[in-house]
Amino acid sequence: MTAGDNNEHTFDQALSYFHIISGVLGGKEAGTYLAGGCTECENTARQIAPEHLEKAYKMGLEL
Repeated sequence: MTAGDNNEHTFDQALSYFHIISGVLGGKEAGTYLAGGCTECENTARQIAPEHLEKAYKMGLEL
């Protein structure tokens, strides 16, 4: 999950919603990766820093 800012509570609401929906659908969370500081979201394509993409990819390989 990405966000433009990187404050302490940036992802609280989105994570809460994710956990509720996951529980209702019977999903088992394997992990989450929260990438703050992804700016330029007003452009057509969101710019995600390469280090976040690499970390998320590595996390997926460990599933």
